[in-house]
Amino acid sequence: DHEVVALDPQTCAKKWGATLDNAILGAPAVSANGTLYVGTLSGNLYALGAADGKEQWKTELQGSVWATPALGSETLYIGTAFGNTGKLYALNVADGKIVWSRDEASAIIASPLALPDQIVYATETGRVQSLNPDNTPKWQADIEKAKIYTAPFLAGEVILVAPMQSESLLVAYNMSGAQQWAFVPGK
Repeated sequence: DHEVVALDPQTCAKKWGATLDNAILGAPAVSANGTLYVGTLSGNLYALGAADGKEQWKTELQGSVWATPALGSETLYIGTAFGNTGKLYALNVADGKIVWSRDEASAIIASPLALPDQIVYATETGRVQSLNPDNTPKWQADIEKAKIYTAPFLAGEVILVAPMQSESLLVAYNMSGAQQWAFVPGK
């Protein structure tokens, strides 16, 4: 129904609802100051006040937003899908202005992983890409014949990626992008 809803955790009573322009597939990201960041399939990214659901800003992006945005210290990161291609965006959390964007040859369906020194994201066709916060490449890895629909995950000092249609069910990379191991069932 295109609505973000806040419920009272004690009573389950609806506190507020904010109707957005299209379907919402990813969960909102929540900042420490009480702002919700949520995207829609229309490609709009919204900042809403957590206390009242009031729109603080809205930014139109190219493509559809499928995932939860990732919060950095002052930057919000989100990927989009349009046709078979995608784009990763970095936006200013305060006003939603686009800081930079990066074209990808494949859709970005999953949430990015924002770390202090890098942003890691995966494309639908099996590329794992790491960027410095200024949009310069840090490292990349390609998982052959894979589809990636889940977010990269930090586990201690390794970044885990769970590809589909691949020989490996789980692949671990160190912070520099070197593959540490891959879990292959039956081996």
